[in-house]
Amino acid sequence: GDFQKAVGFYHQAIDIKPNQANSHNYLALALISLGRFSSAIDELTTSIEISPNSSKSVYELGRAYFLAERYQEAKIRYELAIALNPVYTPAYYGLATTCSRLGLLDQSKAHLELFGRLKAEDLKNQVNQIRDFDDLALVRKKAANTFSQAATIYSVAGKMGQAKNCWEKATKLDTSNQPARLQLM
Repeated sequence: GDFQKAVGFYHQAIDIKPNQANSHNYLALALISLGRFSSAIDELTTSIEISPNSSKSVYELGRAYFLAERYQEAKIRYELAIALNPVYTPAYYGLATTCSRLGLLDQSKAHLELFGRLKAEDLKNQVNQIRDFDDLALVRKKAANTFSQAATIYSVAGKMGQAKNCWEKATKLDTSNQPARLQLM
């Protein structure tokens, strides 16, 4: 929330490694939050020079132009972001809003419809990812790794009986734990 401090830190990061596009992007986002759109545009332009195919950077440049009320430049950047990544959902909303500000209401409506379809697809994918995420499998895998590490420690200490028990527990928790299986053999 302290964007002024963030600006200072991002400047330091850029001084250390000037060719990191992400540092310029993050600096630009902090500048946008401070209402310093012109400086943000400069940083995003630099980021795009470093990484010209970044639809996110191009989109953020469009957003900076939009917030600076430079709608024609915003429109060009949003269109370019979509050309770089045709399923980059936020760019469609930005383009729809920009077209509306430019009085291009038919284009605005068309882009807003595309945005709605893509957003619905994004939400559907998020729901599927959440549904497919298996907490138990992840916990079992981590526990198996912990048992494997403990077994290694017991083995190094010469306590092979305890090491064997840990490796057996690891293979029961995670049947794909090859290192534990190899150690048991």
